[in-house]
Amino acid sequence: MSGGAKAEEQPVRGQGAAHGHRGHVRFTQHTPQPAPTPTPAIPAFFSRRPAADAADRAPAVPGAPPVPAPAARPSFVAWLRAPRSEVAPGVWTYEHKPKAPEEPDRIPGQRLLSGALISALCGWLVWSLIYYEYFGSFYLWPLYLLTPESWVEGDDKMAFVWAWRIYQVIFAGVLAVIFGRVGHWPEVWRRYVAPLFRRAWDEPTPEVAAAGRPEGDPVEWPHLRAAGAHSAADRLAADARAGAMNDVDHARIERAWQSVRAGRNSLASFTDTVLRHGAASYAHPSGARDLPVRTARHDLLAHQVRLGTAAEDSRNPYQHRGVGLALDPEVLGTSLLAVGPPGSGKTGRVVRPVVESLCLQALAGQVAVVAVGAAGPGSGRMRRSTSS
Repeated sequence: MSGGAKAEEQPVRGQGAAHGHRGHVRFTQHTPQPAPTPTPAIPAFFSRRPAADAADRAPAVPGAPPVPAPAARPSFVAWLRAPRSEVAPGVWTYEHKPKAPEEPDRIPGQRLLSGALISALCGWLVWSLIYYEYFGSFYLWPLYLLTPESWVEGDDKMAFVWAWRIYQVIFAGVLAVIFGRVGHWPEVWRRYVAPLFRRAWDEPTPEVAAAGRPEGDPVEWPHLRAAGAHSAADRLAADARAGAMNDVDHARIERAWQSVRAGRNSLASFTDTVLRHGAASYAHPSGARDLPVRTARHDLLAHQVRLGTAAEDSRNPYQHRGVGLALDPEVLGTSLLAVGPPGSGKTGRVVRPVVESLCLQALAGQVAVVAVGAAGPGSGRMRRSTSS
């Protein structure tokens, strides 16, 4: 090469992976790279689940308590004919049976039954020991004193045998009286056994009950007949028997009838509307005649919703122990405060039944409802119900 001339860069091929420069000439050598080591297959039981299943591994976020299953409802005719009594506020009046007057010295049921059972076992044990003469025949001394010797020593001892049997019955009766008083057997009979016989004798069969109903049967709408609306009463009674009427229809028509009694509507207009529409008369503007679903028991005749059964606790008033617990507009008018930890059922077991009750009364034209609640699984059903 001449002095001022630059040599062209000529690649020199060779083996190896080294790169180097000599003067102005760059020499490049390529060394083949080793093949990557194949990744061993991961056994199936060590493999990860797809990313789409990651949500399944995430801890579940606690939500609202489950909605109670819809309660079984009686037929409309049975519901309308059911007895309702005047009771203290907060007591479920549907088929309510008043409790007996409170007894301050009343023995608790569990202690009464256990005491009666123990006394019965003790009486049976004493009778067995005496009957098989484990303690001798001393219990027969009164028998020997009261019977003639000819009955005992004579050839015909049948009289003594009969006397002995009668004496055993009397002796067993004396033991039963003694242990019965100790175990309060009369109280057990009065509290648990006698009501069964009274119920069997006092409750008439459905046929007898239907035949013995007075002409004031609520299914016949007697107050409409008394006011002269016989045709309207006949139409409503026919719909009730045919199963075309429900409790909301009854409450709604009763509300319209109250407007007739108050003079805000005429009897002729009421009769004409009922004859044309029957049980669907005076329907709500939405056209709904019931809620999509009910999660509690409602009694629109008493404007009540049942929340459960009051505990049999001495801290509760006597008339409320062990009876149905219900809310009505009069009780709600005093305000309501539900306190409890999250997820304890305040919404599902208190708030939702109350909102349902108010919505049913709104469909009957008795109240106006605006329900506001937090977003959650149960809020959609509430919004659908309160939109009526």
